[in-house]
Amino acid sequence: MKKDLKNIKERVILGISLLCILTACIDPYEPKTEMFESVLIVDATITDELKTQKITISETYRLEERRDTVNFVNNARVSVNASSGETFNFVAAGNGEYRSETPFQAIMGESYRLEVTANNEIYESTLEQISGSSQLDSLYVESNTGYNGLPGAAILVNNKSETKSYYRYTYEETYKIVSPYVRDKDLAVIYYDEGYDFELVPTTKEEEICYNTLESREIVVANTEGVGNNNYSGLLIKFLNFRDSKIFHRYSILVKQLNISAEAFSYFEISNELAGNDNVFSQKQPGFLQGNLSSVENENRKIVGYFSVASVDSKRIFFNYTDVLDIDQRPSLIRNCEKFRPISDSLKTFIENDEIKFLENNRRVPPNENGSGPYLVVFTRCRDCTVYGTNVKPEFWID
Repeated sequence: MKKDLKNIKERVILGISLLCILTACIDPYEPKTEMFESVLIVDATITDELKTQKITISETYRLEERRDTVNFVNNARVSVNASSGETFNFVAAGNGEYRSETPFQAIMGESYRLEVTANNEIYESTLEQISGSSQLDSLYVESNTGYNGLPGAAILVNNKSETKSYYRYTYEETYKIVSPYVRDKDLAVIYYDEGYDFELVPTTKEEEICYNTLESREIVVANTEGVGNNNYSGLLIKFLNFRDSKIFHRYSILVKQLNISAEAFSYFEISNELAGNDNVFSQKQPGFLQGNLSSVENENRKIVGYFSVASVDSKRIFFNYTDVLDIDQRPSLIRNCEKFRPISDSLKTFIENDEIKFLENNRRVPPNENGSGPYLVVFTRCRDCTVYGTNVKPEFWID
């Protein structure tokens, strides 16, 4: 019997050991940066548009930080110096963005140099100038299938050029948000000496229709080298699959075509290959690629980014979901928007934290699958479109 018990004990110990191996009974590996050098990341392009020019500066962070927010640099000194002797100073506008003090435009034939002072280090770019003119032939949308096999809307451009040219494409997308629930009343908590109650009050703002605008994060580059007559057609700028909420109602995209130098094209092309689908100006750099920026006093100091001077042409299009896709494909507008009836104490807390919106007065409705509280509500994001955008219609918007 003792021998049998010993064998059983040994088998249990062996079984536990094997289980630990199979289920990874070890502490999870947390990657740590043994050697870290903070590196500036500069996104800088000035164009031949007469406007307030913009430059963005951030910096890298340690791998183990795994942050979702960008590490912006807001205390740098930034200027662009022209070969004519003019200096254009930039001022910090928050979130790592620097804007020129006065509107200006790059002039064909003139050279420009970017200068950035940050963390007691001075960085300069090489002299850059406009490489050639830019003319975007056409911008259009068509129904297509993405790389994952899902149907969607493909944003495409056609381009005509008289000479061999190199292009970078950026875009700004604006979309209409329409709340699936429309009400003109909100819930408020009314306090009395002996307790509290609820009251319906008029809404104080537009909550049904809003708009949101996003700038492109990825960079698309193309060139006419090896293309017949220096023209190409059907270049994909962006693909939105049929489940993308940005196209559920009405969508607009402004595409800018920048004529850049061959050197800038090479930098962005290689950066895209290194970064994969990430923004080439992201804070997680898979490797170091030298651009045209460098430290004035310390040749070993690294800096990421490229200062470009470009001519630009742009076009904008609008389309509705049904212009491109079948309305039956569109997912439900009320997905993840559960209706519920919280009891009074919970309802009070929800209202005070602005977490819910009124749908129906259910004071005389018996308890049901939505609950037993006095009012039927949804979370604020399901009725108030200002959670996702602004209720001010953009000046360029066309319904």
